[in-house]
Amino acid sequence: MAVRSCLSQWAARPLNMPRIKLFLAMSQLRSVLHTLEIELGIEDLSKAELDVLSAVLQISNGNNSYEFAASQVLEHPLVNHLGRSTIYRSITALEERGFVTVSKRGYNAEYHVNLSAS
Repeated sequence: MAVRSCLSQWAARPLNMPRIKLFLAMSQLRSVLHTLEIELGIEDLSKAELDVLSAVLQISNGNNSYEFAASQVLEHPLVNHLGRSTIYRSITALEERGFVTVSKRGYNAEYHVNLSAS
């Protein structure tokens, strides 16, 4: 709940604040995010893996099935700065950690999100 209250506190503020306040807000959000990553046991994931995991969760939650295709991840804005091979390596790393499972291998690979992973 502390995370939600902190996020809603900053979401309600206008973005025309002085730059120093924006940087302070960013630093507080990063602290909250870091704490949340520790609580979820994902603090050791690379930035690419965290970005892919976030994209996967947004995609799969959007369809309410917790399923996603690799092709959907490749098109997600959170990972557009990553190379194709980095995205696939990150999906494989998430699979090895148990965050995703493969439901269909091959060219049009499909996956399922496993939220019980630790």
